[in-house]
Amino acid sequence: MGGTLAATGFNAFGALFLGIAAILGGLMLMRPYLIRRAQRIDASSSIH
Repeated sequence: MGGTLAATGFNAFGALFLGIAAILGGLMLMRPYLIRRAQRIDASSSIH
């Protein structure tokens, strides 16, 4: 009984940790694209 409770608690914590890691990884992957897009918007606005 206690073992299954610990297993479910660990699974919930693991899922939360994986979710946070996925979000952080996604932000790190998207950051260069967002910076490049922001620079492109600044360049186009300064040209006009």
